Amino acid sequence: MTMKSGIFSLIFLCLVLLTPVKYIHSNSCFKCIPQKIMDSLNTVDINDSPRLNNVEAEYICYMFNLDTINNNLSQKKVSFLTGNLGTTLVYKKKYFLLEKMRFSHDYPPTPAILYYFNSTESRRTNCDMVIIFETKNIPSRKKAYRILSREAKHLP
Repeated sequence: MTMKSGIFSLIFLCLVLLTPVKYIHSNSCFKCIPQKIMDSLNTVDINDSPRLNNVEAEYICYMFNLDTINNNLSQKKVSFLTGNLGTTLVYKKKYFLLEKMRFSHDYPPTPAILYYFNSTESRRTNCDMVIIFETKNIPSRKKAYRILSREAKHLP
């Protein structure tokens, strides 16, 4: 290895290690979620509103290991993308019904990724964050932003 390629490799490694995480993976089991939230999730009426109710917000916080004190997600608008390419926009009802079904059959939670949007992106996408689930190809944050920007006029 030459000195030049060694320095390049070191710089590349530093960039990879120091790049901030732009997404959050979901947990791989329901055990991290308090039973009272799972019980509430099974009884609460899941609707097509993009805004999270209190139970859904708590579930998302626990599922994605978010600090529940500093992350009040209640009434935040969330979009959901799914499909083979992760480009199909669906209502939150589909996500939560799938989670309820998986929990009741003792399956693990649906693998998912959560991307946050800043205030400018939120205005353009008409949502505060996006959850991408049940997909073979996870779109980048930039691609998810572009998809939701195009679809923003159709979102409630």
